[in-house]
Order: sequence, then structure tokens, then C-alpha cells
Amino acid sequence: MPSLKWSTARQLVDALVRAGATDEEMVRARGREYLPHILSFLQGTAKIVPATDSKPNVAKALGLINPFLKVVPGYESVPIFDTDGQRTIADAENVFKDGIGPNFRRWELDKPSKPTSKAMATVLELVENAKFRQIYEGFKGRSLSTLYWEQSQVVDFCERHRDKLVPGWYFFLINREEDGRFFVAVVGLSGGGRLVVDVYEFGGAGVWGAGSRLRVVVPQLAP
Repeated sequence: MPSLKWSTARQLVDALVRAGATDEEMVRARGREYLPHILSFLQGTAKIVPATDSKPNVAKALGLINPFLKVVPGYESVPIFDTDGQRTIADAENVFKDGIGPNFRRWELDKPSKPTSKAMATVLELVENAKFRQIYEGFKGRSLSTLYWEQSQVVDFCERHRDKLVPGWYFFLINREEDGRFFVAVVGLSGGGRLVVDVYEFGGAGVWGAGSRLRVVVPQLAP
């Protein structure tokens, strides 16, 4: 079954978000077969249940206190399995089927990394407008070196958990090993369930708006 066009899916997602659609409804709305459900909502006939905020002590317990973010309920601990470090985002066309931004290769972000062990991720949602630097430097007691992923881990997360994600945009901090510079890989999930990815400079001046299902995926600290 053909997927929704990215621009159409984005409009539908944004409309659902503005009305407070729950994650369950967002997942249900991902396929074309759910268009009647979406359209009935847009016409004011569907029942929308407001999303429930995560408890503040969850973020505290995870060491993820951040004024710009809240923990997404149900995504407190998401496993990322061990990898050999050989997979890169630039070469993962089978995962990011709606496109891979050219800057991964232009900025030489297409090199394998060292092997990685199993890790746990937490997904947080942006609740205040912010730049990348504000978002990642907003974690109390966490340095950037504890917040980034190897690219093989980003690919594993997106491949393994795609069916559990809601349409929206997901941020992953990545590092260029040669000079230690940080970048942010932004993964988008369309209404048709297909992934697209681009990369941005960490120090970019752009401000990202809250309220549009912008989510940040960060590693939990090892116990």
C-alpha cells in the first residue's frame, strides 16, 4: 500500500498534535487505511484524549532533568543492542527509505565507529522552543560526551523500534571522531511509516519549536 506523501503527513501530524492527540492515536494514524479516522477528527467528530505528562520524578530518577524537555510516557527505557560499529547512517538506505541528507558525506560523517555494547535510551519531548545547544546543554549534571550516540546505534534504534514510534521528528546527538565535533541527526517518521534523515551542525542558530512532536533520544547513564 503506498504511503502518504511527506508534506501531507506532516500537515496531518501537526493538526493532530495541536489538538492533543495521544501517542496511541498517532500510531494508528500512520497508514493510509486510517485516513477516515484522521479526517473525522479534522471535522470535529472523533474523540481525542489529551496526552498525559510524565511524572517529574521519572526524569530525576533517570538523571535527565532538563527545562526544555519532558520524558515521554512508555519510552523511559528503550533498548539499543550491541553493534559492531560498521553501520553508518549514510549507508542505511534500507532503513531511511525516504531519503538521507547529503551532508552526512559532505561533512565526512560516513565513517564506521568502534563496536558498542547494549544501551538503554530515553525519549524526551521538546516542551519549550530551543536551539540544539540549549537542548543538549540543558541536562543537569550531564556532559555532551555522555549524550551522544555512535551512528550504528542510531541505525539500530530506528530499524528496531520504527513500528513503535509515532509520526514526528527525533534528534540524535552524534560525534565526528576525527575532531570531536558534534552534530545532530534528525530522523523524521512520515504518516506512512517511512523514515527520512538529515544532519545539522550542533551550533546552528535555528530555533526548534515545541508542540510539533520534536523528540530527543538520549542514552541512559550506565548503572
